[in-house]
Amino acid sequence: MINIYTTNYTKASRLSNKHYLKVSISLYRPREFKGLQINSFAPTKELLAEYKNGLSEREYETRYREQINKLSDIYSFFQIMAKQAKGRDILLLCYERKNAFCHRHILSDIIYERYGYRINEL
Repeated sequence: MINIYTTNYTKASRLSNKHYLKVSISLYRPREFKGLQINSFAPTKELLAEYKNGLSEREYETRYREQINKLSDIYSFFQIMAKQAKGRDILLLCYERKNAFCHRHILSDIIYERYGYRINEL
């Protein structure tokens, strides 16, 4: 069984591509990043800009959830990732530190609520 985790680019850079499929879910990614990119899970430019200009975490979460809820089938994205992983675990990546407020944690919660699958932070 493939496990799915979240972490940030810094930590992921120290982990082997042999054991993990690294998947960027941020709007922007480090130049040296060579993994899979899934833009559908990144917050929009507008949402990110508003958050950086003072939008509350509560409102950010509400709007990010609305964005994700518009996706027709989140599960299909994970099926694609699982095929590309070829037995490796999957890392969903963005920039924020482990305990910082971040969309990857909100996405993890949404996956758990919809499918009962827990995605843990690495």
